Amino acid sequence: MFVFLWAILEIPDFGKNIIMTPKDSAKNKKLSIPVGAINNQHLDISRQLEKVDSALTNISSTQNLQEIQNIATKEFVNIFSVMACSLSHWDKEEDVLTILSDHGPKYWGDNNIDDEKYFIKDYPLTEYVLKNNEIKHITDKTPGIDPGEKKLLEKFGVKSLLMIPLASQQNVFGLIELYDVKIREFEKNEILLIKLFSHHVAVALENAKLLSETLKGFNEQKALHESALIISTSLDLNTILSMIAEQVCKLIDATSVYISGFDPIKKSSIVLAEYFGPDASIKERISDVGFIYDNSSDYSALIKSIQAGEPEIYHIDDPDLDDADREYLEKFGGISVLDIPLKSGGEFNAFIEVWETRHRREFTKNEIILCETIASQAAIAINNATLFNKAQEEIQYSNKTEEINKRQLNFISALRDIDTAITSSLDLDLTLKILLEHTLAQLEVDAVVLFLLDKNLNLLSYKAGTGFKNLNDIQNASIRLGDSFAGQVALERKLLISDFKKEIPSANFSKIIRGEQFVSYAGAPLVAKGRILGVLEVYKRTNLEPDVEWVRFFETLAGQAAIAIDNILLFNELRRSNLELSLGYDQTIEGWAKTLEMRDDETKGHSQRVTDITIEIAKQMGLKAEDLIYLKWGALLHDIGKMNIPDKILLKEDQLDEEEWEIMRKHPQYAYDFLSEIKFLKPALDIPLYHHERWDGSGYPNGLKGEAKSH
Repeated sequence: MFVFLWAILEIPDFGKNIIMTPKDSAKNKKLSIPVGAINNQHLDISRQLEKVDSALTNISSTQNLQEIQNIATKEFVNIFSVMACSLSHWDKEEDVLTILSDHGPKYWGDNNIDDEKYFIKDYPLTEYVLKNNEIKHITDKTPGIDPGEKKLLEKFGVKSLLMIPLASQQNVFGLIELYDVKIREFEKNEILLIKLFSHHVAVALENAKLLSETLKGFNEQKALHESALIISTSLDLNTILSMIAEQVCKLIDATSVYISGFDPIKKSSIVLAEYFGPDASIKERISDVGFIYDNSSDYSALIKSIQAGEPEIYHIDDPDLDDADREYLEKFGGISVLDIPLKSGGEFNAFIEVWETRHRREFTKNEIILCETIASQAAIAINNATLFNKAQEEIQYSNKTEEINKRQLNFISALRDIDTAITSSLDLDLTLKILLEHTLAQLEVDAVVLFLLDKNLNLLSYKAGTGFKNLNDIQNASIRLGDSFAGQVALERKLLISDFKKEIPSANFSKIIRGEQFVSYAGAPLVAKGRILGVLEVYKRTNLEPDVEWVRFFETLAGQAAIAIDNILLFNELRRSNLELSLGYDQTIEGWAKTLEMRDDETKGHSQRVTDITIEIAKQMGLKAEDLIYLKWGALLHDIGKMNIPDKILLKEDQLDEEEWEIMRKHPQYAYDFLSEIKFLKPALDIPLYHHERWDGSGYPNGLKGEAKSH
């Protein structure tokens, strides 16, 4: 690594000043350039290079984003002997710079600059550095320095500031700032070294961010699956709600989460479950379970959320915050709160409340969607547990007939079977088949059909059905929003029960209804996260006389169908995103290989042909499928080291002389040095490094022989 860094620096004429002859020494005396000063400069750069090498080793030892940030700021101070260093992220959308990590003396840390935000329009020089991807050095004496930036320097007693943009593939995403309390001039060689180190830091941060996002997506899917399992394996409401509160708190790193029931008539709420994260404040940790709150103010955030059926975020410093809400936050140390209403049994009668007491927090769109998804599952849990508890109470205390009790238990058993299908399979057709079979049996109807909405065409199309004499007609049906019963249900998002003796919804369906001899109809909207996904319909060839329990069960089935569809569509979208990421890797690597071939027309298509043959041989040898991707990448990039071979050698028509061959034989090592910094390519590095080694040891670059090469 040290030699590689030295080669990249390419310091012009630097070596000429290393060994001094008496004549050179005399010449330098005339020029008043002390020999010791030059040698000291070389020694300083050498030491800095050694420190950079050590720092890069430290950075490469972790994939944790915060650890990389902290190591980087500390090492910048250590390597370049400045007073302090800060590392910031640039949010281009809001044009805001946020300090993520800093390192300096104790009094510097007392200023607590972590998480400080700056609007870059207020700092013109900073804006210039970020938007032009250029290093900028200023002092408190720099002419024309903006008053805002001068004030910032004075705040920390800084006289010298070097600003270095953090960029990956010309995309600037952050800023490194080196501070000093004295006027500091940076040598040209030092600037080159700073650029090199900042580039490696930027690459490490981007790689860690990519890994973090991938793991986050996996953990989110895992949490959704676990919360679904919780619901399907328990009917104890307290247990379910406590575990869901814990899931939400851990998933989005909140300080605490509460799940409460809501009485829309009295406008009051009761806390049913709570979970405190490790960073919850002392005030926040006061248990609220069983406590009843008055939510009678029409202006409260909770009432707004429930009335709109949408999440609501509010902060203690919001100027228009309701007085009761502000008093509520102050009592328990709240700074930011996210309210998510839960719809159970056809109405909003519960909510999840996510608290943040560490700092003001803008909950992201993705965090809100995750909370809504879990909230939908929590709503099912509440409804299932309510049904189960009601069934148990009726079994123990009521004088209802055995038939009614059996029906209640059958409903619950069916719900659990459907929950298990949803949580154990990502096959939508299989899940819907189980759901339709239970719908047919438990609702005692003759036919069931599910339509999905094409949001681009605003048309309902057949997805699954059972119980029809002639399924072809219903499969070919295409229904506009507002047309027929299904279109009305989707448009109005309301349950509809009707009798075909009184009304036939449309001429198009009259033939189907007469042919099937249907008499009664019921349809329920499929709604998830506020979006209409489709319609679930049931038909009966005799009169339908639904009671309250029948209607509630039908709505619950529709809710479960909506969640199943939404979860599987979400999973498919995540799978598609991961596939696109993998394809992006492939396209990038193929692009590198083609870039090399553009330098030499004679090798056009060579890398791809080598790759195709390699993969075919590997398949014949029975290599594992997961190893083929690294084999492919290694084969595509086997000659990438030739990018570092001069054109006069690479493109020479005559035979190479021995000196030129010596340079050419270095291209496998060049490839290894270049690619070894890219973590996802490490399993593929043997191919670029060893593809010119031979069994008899006559190959290069390492002259491996026999078993050593095969190993």
